Amino acid sequence: MVKNHGNNSHSYQLEIWIDNNLVSTHYGYYNDWTRVHFNVAEGVHTLTFRVVASYLSSSDGEIHFSIDDLLIDKDTDDDDVSDVLDNCPALYDWWQTDNDKDGIGDECDNDPYGKDTDGDGYGDVRDNCPNAANPDQADKDTDYIGDACDPTDDRPADTDGDGTYDMWDNCPLIANADQVNLDWDGRGDVCDEDVDGDGIKGTDEARYSFLSDRNRNDATLDQDGDGVNNLMEINSGHNPNQVTSFPAIDLFDYYPLGDLDYSFRDIEGVISTTQVRKSATANEFVMTNSNGYTSNMERRADGIYLKSATYSGSFEYRYNYNNWVIIPKSLKLGETRSSSASIRVELKADSSQIEEPRFNRSVQLIETGKHNWKGREYDSVTLEFSDSQIGPNGYSYSYRVIYLKGLGSIGDGSGQLESATLTNIDKPAPANPGGGTSGGKSGGGGGSMPLGLLIGLLLLATASRRQRAS
Repeated sequence: MVKNHGNNSHSYQLEIWIDNNLVSTHYGYYNDWTRVHFNVAEGVHTLTFRVVASYLSSSDGEIHFSIDDLLIDKDTDDDDVSDVLDNCPALYDWWQTDNDKDGIGDECDNDPYGKDTDGDGYGDVRDNCPNAANPDQADKDTDYIGDACDPTDDRPADTDGDGTYDMWDNCPLIANADQVNLDWDGRGDVCDEDVDGDGIKGTDEARYSFLSDRNRNDATLDQDGDGVNNLMEINSGHNPNQVTSFPAIDLFDYYPLGDLDYSFRDIEGVISTTQVRKSATANEFVMTNSNGYTSNMERRADGIYLKSATYSGSFEYRYNYNNWVIIPKSLKLGETRSSSASIRVELKADSSQIEEPRFNRSVQLIETGKHNWKGREYDSVTLEFSDSQIGPNGYSYSYRVIYLKGLGSIGDGSGQLESATLTNIDKPAPANPGGGTSGGKSGGGGGSMPLGLLIGLLLLATASRRQRAS
C-alpha cells in the first residue's frame, strides 16, 4: 500500500526497481492509500522504490510518501490482492466484498447473503432451483433452470445420440462422435457417398481394385489409356478398365436456336425470362433477358459464337466479341476445345475510346448420360467452361452447365429452368466459314453460362478499360 501525504495540488510518480531494472511505474494525485501490484520472480532480489513529487499549482508545504503492508506473496487470480489476504484467492475479485462477513468473498461464496431457502448449500441468488434442493446444480440444457425444477429439456435435438446436436452434426442421422470429414464438404465420412470428394461415389470406386474412396487423385487417372479419365468414364456409364472408342457428339442438338422462350427461377424464387429470336441474317440470332442483357449470336460450321452484347447495367458501353465460342459443333467425351478470344469494350458515345482484354477460353465435354426434367427423360451432356484473362491483372473462373438434347441448358447454380417453349427450332443453314467477329458466352438454348457470371464478365471487362484509361 502507498500513500501521498500533502494537499491535492501534488502529484507523484512511484518507480519500482528490481535488481536495478525498472519493472513498474505508478502515478497518483490523492491523499489516500492505494494498492500497488508488481511481479517478482522467486529468489533473492534487491527492491528499490523511487518517488518523484511535483506541484500541480503553486503551493507550500512538505510532501510525505508512505509505504505500508509490503507483502511478497502469490496472487493466483492476478487481482492485485495476495492469496493470504484474498477472500477469493482463485477468482478475480479486487473489490473483496463479503456481505455475510463469513470470510468468503461474494464472488466465490455459494450463499453470499445468508439466505438458502431449500438448504442445499446454494443461496437463493446463486441457486438455479431456489425452492427445490439440488446440491449438484445440474442443468443439462444450460438454460439456468436446474433439472430439479425445469419442466422442459430445451437442448437441441441429437437424433443419432452421438453427442453433437443435429444443427452442428455433419451426419445427424448416423452416429459419428469424431465428426471426421476427409474432404471438408460439410458431410461426415460415415454418411458421405463420396468420402474423398473426387466426384466418384464410394460404391463405384469399390467396384475397382485400382480406385479408393480415400484417394482423390485416382479420379483423374486414365486406367485403360483410352484418353478419358476414370471420373468421366464412370460418371458417363463406361468401364474405366476397358478401352472405349468414344463417338463425337453433335452439340448443336443440345443447343437449339430459333424462336424460343425460357423462364428460370433463382434461389430466392424470382422468375426471369430469356427469349431467343432469329435475326434477318441467316444463322444469326438475338437473345434478350429480362435482367437487361441482350446478345447477338452466330451459328457457324464449327460452333455457335457470341458476336456482341449490351447490358442495361452498363448502358454507356457496348461489347464486341472476337472468336468467343459459346459451344463447339461437336466434342467427344473428355475432349477440350481451346481458343484465344477477346472482348472489345467501347464507349457508345465515342468509339475511339476502347479497350480489348484478351482471354484463353476452353470448353470440355466431361459427362454424358440421362437427365429428367418435368417428368421426361432426356439425353444430356455436361460441359465445363474455363476462362482466363491474359495479363498481370487477369482473372480466371470456371463453371459447368448441363444441356438436354432438343431443349438446351437447364440452368446453373443461381437459377434453374422453370419452363421452355420452343416455337420454331431453326435447323443449321449451309456452313458459314467466313470471318467476322464471333465468340460466345450467352444463352441461346437457355444460356450456355450463368447470367450472373456473364454480367460479371462484362463489368470486369469494363473495369479493365477504366483501369487502363486512368
